[in-house]
Amino acid sequence: MEQRKIMIVEESTTQRAMLRDMVLREGYKVVESVSGAEATERMHEKDIDAVLVNWELVDTTGPELCHQWHATGEFDLVPLLIITSYDDANHLRDALDAGATDFIRKPPDQVELFARLRLALRMREFGVRLHEGSIRDSLTGLFNRRHVQDELVRHCESARRYGESFSVAMIDIDFFKKVNDTYGHPMGDAILKQMADYFVRRLRKTDVVGRIGGEEFLVILHGTPLAQVELTLEAVRRGMAELRFGTEETVVNVTFSTGVSTWSKERADAHTLIERADECLYASKQAGRNRVTATP
Repeated sequence: MEQRKIMIVEESTTQRAMLRDMVLREGYKVVESVSGAEATERMHEKDIDAVLVNWELVDTTGPELCHQWHATGEFDLVPLLIITSYDDANHLRDALDAGATDFIRKPPDQVELFARLRLALRMREFGVRLHEGSIRDSLTGLFNRRHVQDELVRHCESARRYGESFSVAMIDIDFFKKVNDTYGHPMGDAILKQMADYFVRRLRKTDVVGRIGGEEFLVILHGTPLAQVELTLEAVRRGMAELRFGTEETVVNVTFSTGVSTWSKERADAHTLIERADECLYASKQAGRNRVTATP
């Protein structure tokens, strides 16, 4: 199993070194920060499993940092343990009200600290499993319709704020009803799962791939010009046409049709983007299927 990565947020060089030694002795990796701003930056850069943060920081406090992170919802699944010399009930209440996972008094005892940390990490694993179950399609393992729609809204908000464009692709398996009618639904399910795996392999990790209905998929391609999106999806389409999908007993050739729409000031909301991508998908089907149709 890969080593867990623990971030220590502490401005004192001495205290930070002490915590670093304790964490390393327990077999974890260490990421260090001296301020709330630096810690937030590290959270975006690194895959952090848990955070040990001092109450007093140079630019904020541990509870305030915790409150800021929970306000965005971005790091909700990462346990945050506040370490402090305060020992009264009011400070304990303030820390937990801010969303901290636990409250540890200075000087931390090695055994107690890591018993609490291990418990926090187990809680994180449980939370991650629950979260994954709520956003994944049960058949294919891709993101489900609700999560893809939420991601699309977030991409629209980010594009309006920062000016980074993105594209949306609506994908529909050609003549999928005929496959189900001819070979049965178990065959159809096998094809859907295999296609989902194929999409994940061929697209970038930064792209959002979801199943939004029976044989329909939606892909959000971040920061990619329209011309590049067309080339990418055309390569994916050609690659799929050369493969065979199905079961050990029966394999078939499968193709798909695609419609692509790119974010712009005229198409700055999720509904308009999907509507235009759907119109392009319809154009692909009308033109004979097994093709990519895109709009600027």
